[in-house]
Amino acid sequence: FYIDIRALGKYEDFYAKVGAVARANNVPWALDASGAALRRGIEAGPALIKPNLRELRDMTGEVLDRDGDLLPCCQNLIRRHGVGMVLLSLGSGGALLVSAEGAWRAPAANVEPVSTVGAGDSLLAGMVFALAEGRAAPDALRLAIQNARAESMPKDNIERAIKKAQGSDGESFDNVSYEGYGP
Repeated sequence: FYIDIRALGKYEDFYAKVGAVARANNVPWALDASGAALRRGIEAGPALIKPNLRELRDMTGEVLDRDGDLLPCCQNLIRRHGVGMVLLSLGSGGALLVSAEGAWRAPAANVEPVSTVGAGDSLLAGMVFALAEGRAAPDALRLAIQNARAESMPKDNIERAIKKAQGSDGESFDNVSYEGYGP
């Protein structure tokens, strides 16, 4: 399947146009973009967006230098733009998932990453997969973090990487305490 984005007009409008078609057909869609493409894409009301902290700052124009600023900013995106969920990637700070039903924060991996390239994409892939399976938001966040964690680990022993990502190497990831926030 190929889409020539030049046929859709400016690149910045691509996600907004595709998202509008998806929304008109009741197809939930996720948006992972930056700059003008992210700002315009949220106008089409994606079910999920996955900005990192820099992208969120750029999109909103807010400084967001305190942890306490993140939740209200994400809640505002949900209220004002019809975004279903915000999955905020915080790098070494983990991730924050915000929806109209609540908010949950998961810590990053307790492991020295080999590389963080692809970790944000893996975070989003894990979240989309878990939500498509019908998992509740906190469980979806858990799988998303595990997925991102596995992506950043050495691949010399894939079985060890999977066990470590799942927390079955002696470090229990299932016992991660998620900070619950009110809706």
